[in-house]
Amino acid sequence: MKILIVAATDLEIRPLLHHLLKIRKDNRWMGLYRLGKLEIDVLITGIGMVHTAFHLGKTLTMKRYDIAINAGIAGVYDFTMELGKVVHVTRECITELGTREEEKSLTFYKLDLTDPDVFPYRSGFLFNEKWPDIPALRDLPRLTGNTVNQIHSTPEILNALMLQYPAEVETMEGAAFLYGCLVEGIPCAQIRSFSNYVQESDKSRWNIHLAVENLNKTVIKILQELCL
Repeated sequence: MKILIVAATDLEIRPLLHHLLKIRKDNRWMGLYRLGKLEIDVLITGIGMVHTAFHLGKTLTMKRYDIAINAGIAGVYDFTMELGKVVHVTRECITELGTREEEKSLTFYKLDLTDPDVFPYRSGFLFNEKWPDIPALRDLPRLTGNTVNQIHSTPEILNALMLQYPAEVETMEGAAFLYGCLVEGIPCAQIRSFSNYVQESDKSRWNIHLAVENLNKTVIKILQELCL
């Protein structure tokens, strides 16, 4: 079984890499690993939609994968959710694709510049309905993500964002990953662990260590179940 692991940074999946058997390093972005019967390519794209889209697109033209997994830390909008919580993001939206009028964003769909239902979109959203049916994934909460270029900490902007695009999770790569997998018809999963509350701009209050620890435990469990 051929697996593709996609992460923005090495930091986010370093414990996972130590758990896998390294076969070779192809270049600065890609390495080949093994775990049991799994052949695992690990792609480190860099942070953001542009880097993820470029490297993922290039990778998917060279090799066919049975499953792709996007693993990373994320922000959470809801202060009642605990930092370190691991979730499965199954719906994505690119909130900044359009224009802004004062504090309100207008998508290209609202401007009648593109069809909100053109494949792989549905009503302007990306839905992942083709993820591997294994216990480790079934047990995770399935949430909605917003993919952004900037982390917003201004309450007024966040309130307007939540009114237009209700979501629990904020990332910088999720929609790019999901778009590529949907277009190529690859079963996939976006696994995220909360490192910070989106409105909290003071990085000293983030818990990246806990988020990375819990994220990697979950991804390792997913891979172990895929070995069975």
